[in-house]
Amino acid sequence: MLDNIRPYLDKGETVYVGKADTLYVNAGHNRVELVIRLKSGYSQTKCQTVMVDKNGEEKLFDYEIDRQNEEQYLNYIYDGLTEGQYDFYVTLFDAEGNKSLTETAYGYSYGDFYQSTLLNRRLELTYNEDKVVLKWMPIDDALYTIFSYTATDGSIKEVTVPVDENETEISDFKEGGSYSWKTAYKPTKTSLDIFFSNEGSGTFSN
Repeated sequence: MLDNIRPYLDKGETVYVGKADTLYVNAGHNRVELVIRLKSGYSQTKCQTVMVDKNGEEKLFDYEIDRQNEEQYLNYIYDGLTEGQYDFYVTLFDAEGNKSLTETAYGYSYGDFYQSTLLNRRLELTYNEDKVVLKWMPIDDALYTIFSYTATDGSIKEVTVPVDENETEISDFKEGGSYSWKTAYKPTKTSLDIFFSNEGSGTFSN
């Protein structure tokens, strides 16, 4: 009767290492961050990740782990990436080479194409005595707008305009001086980086 299971008995006991409890990927500008939450076991000494790009090309990374707390986070940045989706396969190992089950996560690296789709907030200028009034048009999904201008002393100043602000008054602008503005976005709430629209520019009236 033991003959049927003898091959399995000869292999000995299979030891499984605690796997990654949670995985997620934060997007960025030509980069991503892989975040791994550990909770099961203390025996993990190595983390192995396989990153697969949109063309199916694989890259292997090995990291040493120093387990200290029951709940622990590992954060790995992958930069220099082209725009597109990246899949991650994460396996943990102990000192004897036993491994965990493999967990997967995917994320997106944003770049020039995403940036080219971003709209700059529309702006109209009116003059009221010694002030210039910036009248801002509504915009969706933006974070804020940065307005830069030449001041009366010749310096370049910046004003950060919230998305819910409809008018901005500036009194120290230089007549005939230049101004520019750009609008900030994040592709996701947890994005590592802020992206800006193409810049608009103009010149104050004399």
